[in-house]
Amino acid sequence: MTEVSRRQFVKMVGAAVAASTLLEYSEGLSSAFGAKSKLPPPVPLKTLVKKGQAEGGELLFYVASTDLGDALAAGFKAAYPWAKLNTLIASTGAIFSKVLTEVTAKTGADVFTVTPIQPYLYRRANAGTAVALVNDHYLGANADPSGYTHPYAENVQVICANPNLASYVPTDVYDLADPSFKGQFCIDRPSNLSTGALFLAAQRKNWGDKKWYKWLQGLKDNNLMLTTSGAAAYQAVLIGQRGMCTDTIADVLNQPAGAPVKANFYTNAPPYRQVLMMSSYTSKPAMSQLFMNWVISPAGQKVIASTSRTPVVNIPGAATSEDALVPKKFPIAPYNQISGFVYNPQPYVDIFNKYWPT
Repeated sequence: MTEVSRRQFVKMVGAAVAASTLLEYSEGLSSAFGAKSKLPPPVPLKTLVKKGQAEGGELLFYVASTDLGDALAAGFKAAYPWAKLNTLIASTGAIFSKVLTEVTAKTGADVFTVTPIQPYLYRRANAGTAVALVNDHYLGANADPSGYTHPYAENVQVICANPNLASYVPTDVYDLADPSFKGQFCIDRPSNLSTGALFLAAQRKNWGDKKWYKWLQGLKDNNLMLTTSGAAAYQAVLIGQRGMCTDTIADVLNQPAGAPVKANFYTNAPPYRQVLMMSSYTSKPAMSQLFMNWVISPAGQKVIASTSRTPVVNIPGAATSEDALVPKKFPIAPYNQISGFVYNPQPYVDIFNKYWPT
């Protein structure tokens, strides 16, 4: 397992900026991705096993969390004892930057994790490969008909709070712009296109621009703290740098007994579905497809649930299923609340940079 250092991340970001011509937004994304092409039929698992062994039995997976990488590596090994999943652990922003540099080099990741905001960016950069999988049927309505992405986890969004510092946690996030919350809140930096960016963007459609811009200004005036990742935002709350942050519930569910951080649900929390994408430059297409098939199978989804994440496939009895975790009075918002942001995040990123320059 490899972890990306802060210095390496800065180098990757610089390379991503140099590659920004890949991400031009002058063209309509609708014209770029509107046409659907028929995918070849999925390759049977037995064939993938045979071809995967011929490829050497290994693959490289970029993932944002050490615990998830470890769990998936162990689970995949248990399912296929001859196989080996190598992992590189980095923030979703660092993964994005690194993959963009690899498109030209045509070497690097075989499979990588993608946030809900990133698929179109990767597709415009020709970083992903569309492929139908035998096990896509387990995903039901969550399956991506384009074949570029394969959902594997729903990261339930909450406000993490340290009761020692935050005695009151609002259920309406607009209240966080009130001066009484100055110095209290943090998110991961919007340029990661992860939980922080989604949190900032998610309410625009509901509120309208006037209210939304006023809220952004209020957060800035309240000294909103930016961290390197969602996990770092949680750590800031855990150690008392801030009283609250936006994060996934998994960090709270995974914390040691006695840790002070509590998960608080709020109105119109955005959907946050993690997906897998096979790189366009993989030299291990059979191993990549075998791995993705396993992750979205019931066996792989049980491993996802074991890490306190919410599986996208219904696993009876799983304590982390959406039905078991999310209170009925705080349902996850529908996808159309964030579809404009997901479809074209760059205008939002430009707005966020005006408030919090990167």
